[in-house]
Amino acid sequence: MIKNKNNLILLLLLVLFAIGAFFFLANKKSSNDRAFNLKKPSKLMKADKEKDKKFEKAIDPREFTFPHDHGPHKAFKTEWWYYTGNLEDEDSNEFGYQITIFRNGLEPEKDSPKPKNNKWQSKQVYMAHFAISDIHNKKFYSFEKYSRDSVALAGAKAEPHQVWLKNWSIKSFDNKEGETFPVLITAKEKDIELQLELDPVKPITLQGLNGLSQKTQGLGNASYYYSISKLASVGNIKIKDKTYKVKGYSWLDREWSTSSLGDNLVGWDWFALQLSNDIEIMYYRLRDGEGGSDPHSSGVIIDSEGQSHSFSYKDIKLKEKGYFHSSYSDAKYPINWSMEIPKIDLNINIKSNFGFAKPREWLAGLLYRFKLKNYSIMQPGKHVVEHNLRLANFALSTIVNRETGEAVKSKDFTHKLRARLYKIQNPKKIILIPCTTWESKFWTIENWVDLVERLSSKFPSAKIYFTGVLKEKSYLEEIRYKLLPQSYQRTQLVLDKNLIGLRQFFMDADLVIGVDTGPLHLAADTLYNSHTAHLVGIYGPTSASRSGPYSFHAASYDEIFQSNASHKRTLKADDYSMSKISVQEVFNKINSLSC
Repeated sequence: MIKNKNNLILLLLLVLFAIGAFFFLANKKSSNDRAFNLKKPSKLMKADKEKDKKFEKAIDPREFTFPHDHGPHKAFKTEWWYYTGNLEDEDSNEFGYQITIFRNGLEPEKDSPKPKNNKWQSKQVYMAHFAISDIHNKKFYSFEKYSRDSVALAGAKAEPHQVWLKNWSIKSFDNKEGETFPVLITAKEKDIELQLELDPVKPITLQGLNGLSQKTQGLGNASYYYSISKLASVGNIKIKDKTYKVKGYSWLDREWSTSSLGDNLVGWDWFALQLSNDIEIMYYRLRDGEGGSDPHSSGVIIDSEGQSHSFSYKDIKLKEKGYFHSSYSDAKYPINWSMEIPKIDLNINIKSNFGFAKPREWLAGLLYRFKLKNYSIMQPGKHVVEHNLRLANFALSTIVNRETGEAVKSKDFTHKLRARLYKIQNPKKIILIPCTTWESKFWTIENWVDLVERLSSKFPSAKIYFTGVLKEKSYLEEIRYKLLPQSYQRTQLVLDKNLIGLRQFFMDADLVIGVDTGPLHLAADTLYNSHTAHLVGIYGPTSASRSGPYSFHAASYDEIFQSNASHKRTLKADDYSMSKISVQEVFNKINSLSC
């Protein structure tokens, strides 16, 4: 395990390379005729594209439901269950592992149902990869299987959760109905065996826009994508005649789509990193034909409380520093990078743990071909060269506070990250939630008027919305009537929306400010996965830990103003909790969140 002077360890769980034509020169053939021309589509490729039109595409954000979405989505052409991780035995010997099961639809089942008198026929093909990296002994073992979804050879189901291909499987522990985790992974091939129990320590992260991950321009060039960035893992690895008791952490990626990469892209570099300060980073760089990064390249930082913070390709500097040149394909493969995210003072050096060892390569012929650190993506019918980069551990520089120069602790990182990555710039939509059923939680009309006037002056292009229920209309109108004419014209009432309508109303907000009430809790839940909006709660006599929102959704707040947590419903003569919260301190916080 490599450590830097700050003793921060970075575990590189996953580096995926979609190398395609870019890496092996589409029109150049080696002496052994090992390169292929991808520019001229074959008849098979054209036929596949026609069939693809029958499958559904990832176009709009959707509501994810679990455990259902842990199972298959056969209306889409392709999906995978992708587990990879770093493990260590009792003697500190390190191992990497990967097991991935892919489903590929040949035709939508609704258009061509399975014949009842033919148990062998299937419209689903499954493929799986299983690999072990023995870091200490610098050995790499990898295997693959193919089969059809028939006569129990392969398949997937949500409840009880199970994905399998012959004797390789991922299934709910004890096969309990309705309980997906923990899962048990088992795989055995020749004299290599893996058995692991995995249990999440971080919540599900919806990647992209609430789970819709756009891979390039064009309608439907996207996938539905979620991750669990940290799963506690314990079990056994058997290599030949020796069994190792291991433990560590794993990463799960789940995606399904029909068309994800556009014609202008030649592949991607994919990183999934676990840091020792309980923070994870995922970033994929989409490669264009000129060797640059497509604007749809993006990533996410998952903090210690499980809250995710998205960032774009403009927020990261990724530089290739070292390569392996293959005599087999006459291509060079990057195996050393520097990664910087300047906004949070992050600086990572990533280098293959096996150094510049010669990779094992082969030609791929069907669907995707993956091995542990052996990653390339291909569309059906295309041929690509795949290479082997090792699963390894890497070093990380300290995350520091720009103002003080001190190391940032993970618990502080949670509350500072949103403000650092997403300053409020020219907001278009500000939502205010002034009303509550508790007398003790009312902020005065004068305070709201003062705040709106300040917001109107600071953000002249923003529309300011008051929301509540119909019976609160007179109170909200009273606030509006006391505004200056130019401020009044920029405000609007939005009343009596149902929960679904209210959630949609919050989704494109830039800033939400409100007292402790149900709609504010719903905003916290909604904006937890929105990432770019800011949320300020004026709680006064209550606290989020007792009144809500509960769990990790409370991390959506940039600030909660609380003066005396008495939790009294009625206003007592000596209770001035809300009056102690001044307009100035609330506005100061908003100023700190803006450019």
